[in-house]
Amino acid sequence: MIAPVVEGVPAADGLGFGKVKGVAVPSIVRGADDFATGKAEAFFFGVGAGKVAEVAAKVGGLRLLKVDDTAAGLDRMRNLVPPSYFTTIKPSKRNVGVVEPTQVMTYDYLFLAGAHVSDDVVYEVTKTLHGNKKALAASFGLLNRFNPASMAKNLDVPYHPGAIRFYREAGLWPPKK
Repeated sequence: MIAPVVEGVPAADGLGFGKVKGVAVPSIVRGADDFATGKAEAFFFGVGAGKVAEVAAKVGGLRLLKVDDTAAGLDRMRNLVPPSYFTTIKPSKRNVGVVEPTQVMTYDYLFLAGAHVSDDVVYEVTKTLHGNKKALAASFGLLNRFNPASMAKNLDVPYHPGAIRFYREAGLWPPKK
């Protein structure tokens, strides 16, 4: 569900949705389109996404908004998105709207499997993800930022035994942080 993530960014700055007039949209793509047509004053999207470049071209440019990257801002953000953290994004041709090094909310995607899934299946999937960054990134550009060495994270969830087996073999278990 994207709503807590969308709320997490302004929360870092102490802005709850009660302080922002929202425009209900069925997807983040529609939110970007509404911004491009003047129906909204801001939109939420991943830095470096093609849609951001498309919208910037339609409106004559964009600027990524800064967030309060202090400890207090991080606490407010994590109240809505507990595993989130800040990452510095630098200006580049790909990062449309980033005009200076800027802190953004970051969170990791999780691959979840039920306890009923065999250890061997989870082991093989985890190994495949770890060993195929190039192919993954070719299919979805955001995965260029994927770092296989940081797959095992110190999270407050139980890890599947099949994943733990692979992480041990890869020297990633136990998680470092």
